[in-house]
Amino acid sequence: MNLNVGLLRVLVMVMDERNVTRAAERLNQTQPSVSIALRRLRNHFDDPLFLPMRRGVVPTPRAIDLAHRAAKILREIEELIEDEKFEPATEKATILIGANDFGVLSVVAPLQRKLRAQAPGIKLHVRRLEPDLSRQLDRQEVDMSITMLSEPNRSAYVVPLFHEPLVVAVSVGHPLVQEQMTLDNFCAYDHVRVTWADTNLVDPIDNMLHELGRQRNTALQVQSYFYLPQVLKDTGLIAVAPRALVAQLKGELVSLPLPIQIPGFAMSLVWDDRTHTSARHMWVRSLISELFEGEGISAARGATEGPKSDVS
Repeated sequence: MNLNVGLLRVLVMVMDERNVTRAAERLNQTQPSVSIALRRLRNHFDDPLFLPMRRGVVPTPRAIDLAHRAAKILREIEELIEDEKFEPATEKATILIGANDFGVLSVVAPLQRKLRAQAPGIKLHVRRLEPDLSRQLDRQEVDMSITMLSEPNRSAYVVPLFHEPLVVAVSVGHPLVQEQMTLDNFCAYDHVRVTWADTNLVDPIDNMLHELGRQRNTALQVQSYFYLPQVLKDTGLIAVAPRALVAQLKGELVSLPLPIQIPGFAMSLVWDDRTHTSARHMWVRSLISELFEGEGISAARGATEGPKSDVS
């Protein structure tokens, strides 16, 4: 039996749905035709592939491996077709981007402005970064990600975009606005800590304070920088935040210098083999590159020539 694209699509769809009926609906086929295709696949690979369960099917280890490889083949075929007809001005597509709130502010928002002018049919769907970025990429939950300190734990294509310094953020009426920011003051006030995607990473602020024999008291921990105006107002709390974000919230927050030497963080663009050669995704990545030309991206363009392993 010769394998064809139709059989591969059935294999991948049943793997995704874990249910023959739902797979048939998504493929716009009848359930008997999908069952016949599965029988042909079982005979060809000499493996049951999917075992019946009460509410669907469960894949065998061979099916999992084959479906992963089949999905890659189908993506490559789709990319060949897309590349032949890709025209930004008429393209209709959705790009999945993993980003936190600062990534949306610093990268996604200006990218959206470029897309509206050059490719209005390309839509962006932002998904929150997870600690395991590699898993998000593998499961096709994101096509690319804008990362801070969190990096993939396996080979990936990584390009640094820009470096962002950190500052102390306080409310407009905070006493520190009228005082000199010192290490004693920094440690005396209670802090709001904004967590990064990778909660296993050691916070550079706490790490540096530990080396100095000092510590800060985190009274509140949140997962978004955009909570800061509300939680800092009238509480006396302070926070460490990206300088550009505090500047965007001028009128609500005041930026004060950090009393310790912290290098800030790098924002990077990350993707994997699945979208590496796609004309659509290459074009979108080039737009992002243009946003930060001269701010770190040009010196790192060699990173796009091949995957980089375990960057940090």
